[in-house]
Amino acid sequence: MSHLIEEYAKSLGVKIGRPHLCEHFYPVLNDKYITIHTDKKIDSKNYEYFPQVLNLIGPVLRENGYKIYQVGGPEDPKLDNVDAWFLNLNFKQSAYLIKNSKLHLGIDSLPVHIASVYDIPIVSLYSHTYASNAYPYWSSKEKIILIESDKNGNKPSFSYQENPKTIRTIKPETIAQSVLDLLKIDQKINFQTLRIGSHYHTQFIEIVPNFRANLEDQKNKTLYIRADLHNDDQIIAFWCANYKTKIITSSELPVPLIKQFASNIEHIYFKIKGTSISNDYFDSIKKCKVNFTICIEDEKKLSEIRNFYFDFRVEFDNVSERIEKITKQKGKFLTNKILISESVLYPSEAHLNANKKLDTVNEVMHDDDAFWKDAEHFYIYDFIIRETIESANSNQECSRELEESKRTSI
Repeated sequence: MSHLIEEYAKSLGVKIGRPHLCEHFYPVLNDKYITIHTDKKIDSKNYEYFPQVLNLIGPVLRENGYKIYQVGGPEDPKLDNVDAWFLNLNFKQSAYLIKNSKLHLGIDSLPVHIASVYDIPIVSLYSHTYASNAYPYWSSKEKIILIESDKNGNKPSFSYQENPKTIRTIKPETIAQSVLDLLKIDQKINFQTLRIGSHYHTQFIEIVPNFRANLEDQKNKTLYIRADLHNDDQIIAFWCANYKTKIITSSELPVPLIKQFASNIEHIYFKIKGTSISNDYFDSIKKCKVNFTICIEDEKKLSEIRNFYFDFRVEFDNVSERIEKITKQKGKFLTNKILISESVLYPSEAHLNANKKLDTVNEVMHDDDAFWKDAEHFYIYDFIIRETIESANSNQECSRELEESKRTSI
């Protein structure tokens, strides 16, 4: 397909030329750096796995003397593991920073085309459009790597909102290796993505109500209270009084507690197996103006329970089917769902059961239902042992050369 600039040129009856940008000097401490850009103004282009990309390339780049600078606007999400943020510069200052970089990495957006004007090496991501519509027009072909999302044979959506987001199909190691290749750094990324859960991009904090604490960084976020794992009304009241909460419970909670903290309780999920809780109780909860859902795991009882609780929302939570559908990969994992019990952090309910605390690095998986039911919150990966592969290839090559030498001698 044609590039957008070519369509504009045809429509306006003008020729395409190379833009002339008047950049303004902006002081930076290092002259050997790459720039990175992401934003979330268009959700389809928002790539949430840049932190993993930076974890892969950061040590290698710094070992080779490079710094990583984030460019963009003041509302762009700040990335960790960069050396400096330049999110408050004007257009001309940003152009100066990009012009003097060794490479630009980012989503399809203005900084990519600024880098193209200066023929800076570019690694760019494309999701809801064709790369052929908006590639870096003024760049040398050998200086760009364009990475398109996997659309499963479909055409791009051209939509600002996608569900599921195709940009999430781009693997961090693909981006990382592209950066190293364009910078001519002779090193292979030994990281391999096996599976990224559909909820991995969203942070979940679950609290087992058996302790009190001040979680300052969670003040504006929603906490999930796991009253199904431990039920203490006074401690539940503490969390509901101080934080926005969603409560998961397998038994009744005191109606006065719910009424008192109704403004902070966003939802209650009742995980029940039968009809032991009366309709009157749920009527009382409804009067507190708190949203709630009755959750059933036994499909055989679903019709009976829906009929009994006819006036209330009853959902079938098919945990068994959810676990069966998952392709269970063996490896290590990262998680954005943290379970806190007695002030100790755990990466999953399965780890809590096994008393294995959060390590944050190279977490070991647990092959049981308690682990796999939360698989959509996990990033499962492994490492490729390239030394072994290269050594085997080298040995095979030596064997071939030896055999060829023997045949020549004969």
